[in-house]
Amino acid sequence: MRAFVFVCLVLLLRVDPAAAAEPYDRTATQATMREIFGALQVLLPLAVDHEAFADPARAGEIERGLQQIASQAAQLGTHTQGFDAGGRYLGRSLERDATRALREFQRGRAETSAFFVEQMTGACVGCHARLPAADADVARGFAEVPGLEALDILERARLQVATRRFDEALASFEEAFAAPDQHPAVLLGPLTDYLTVSIRVKDDLVRPVPVLEAMASRPETWAQLRSDLRIWAADLKRFALPGGRPDSLEHARAVMLEAQSRALYPSDRRPLIEYLVTSAALHRYVSQQREPSPELAEAYYLLGLAEIRVGPDLWISPAHYFLETAVRVAPATVFAEQAYALLEDETIAGFTGSAGVMVPADVQVHLDELRGLLENPPAAPGAEMPERDADGE
Repeated sequence: MRAFVFVCLVLLLRVDPAAAAEPYDRTATQATMREIFGALQVLLPLAVDHEAFADPARAGEIERGLQQIASQAAQLGTHTQGFDAGGRYLGRSLERDATRALREFQRGRAETSAFFVEQMTGACVGCHARLPAADADVARGFAEVPGLEALDILERARLQVATRRFDEALASFEEAFAAPDQHPAVLLGPLTDYLTVSIRVKDDLVRPVPVLEAMASRPETWAQLRSDLRIWAADLKRFALPGGRPDSLEHARAVMLEAQSRALYPSDRRPLIEYLVTSAALHRYVSQQREPSPELAEAYYLLGLAEIRVGPDLWISPAHYFLETAVRVAPATVFAEQAYALLEDETIAGFTGSAGVMVPADVQVHLDELRGLLENPPAAPGAEMPERDADGE
């Protein structure tokens, strides 16, 4: 999966750190999202039921909806050029999935097209879970659209995040965590998602504490997870204190160093809250920057490192994109060197398996390009990455 995600980044995206110099066009973005939301209201219930999505009687309706989303998603890609790198990445991810959904449907591959329709919610979730936000009235009742009742509670929670129903999503997560038939082992990913929404979106570090403590008290919770849960609860209480979470690069740097000092190995889950607190501060920091700088390169490097350490989940993770942005923002800095080293390591690991190391030629060319920037940095920082085919073909 990591390898697939990185291929998508290499083929589909462009990095333009200087694009953040333009102000956000929130009005245009919101209008576009309303159009996408309206089409998804029709398509998503059908995509959940693959037989309905393949019904010839619905073909015209489905294709029109897919064309509408693909057109609006392309406009969204234009609007997000004024966003930070994470926002631009997620806008392009939505555009990619919308284009693929339409293309696959026109080729007669309804089941594959339905998959990409469902996948679109991943970009929505990833974008909506970056920065503090309130529930959106435009999405009220979306999860009650006929046909979506077939979703299990965790899928519903993800959809509620995608449609900016954050309070409802947190309640759905909590309902799933309290269900006796849900073993804690299958809840680790959703639990990370729940904490991400609580910390980064709702800025609420108090609500999750009793949830973590209740899960720690379950008899089927094994010793290491019980220890992790109690550490997370204690860390939430600590960071919830007044003055515990200033939005600054200095604070993010300090919390990241603290997390790294506590981790005994890369996948150690104990510093999870510190990584999420770090990423929350960094997402807010980079969203406010308008010019390339060594400080911005450091922020993107730390953000990529935090995203990797949080671990894989069902949402889209732009960790590799953040690391690449660190290189391109200020290639003549130690942070660019560190970001490239981590990106190269993650890439090689992602393409290593029983058949050996098989890094695709285009991915290696891309790495070589970044390495060249480090060895011969341009006179002006923030060089733009060449545009690539939107379908990766």
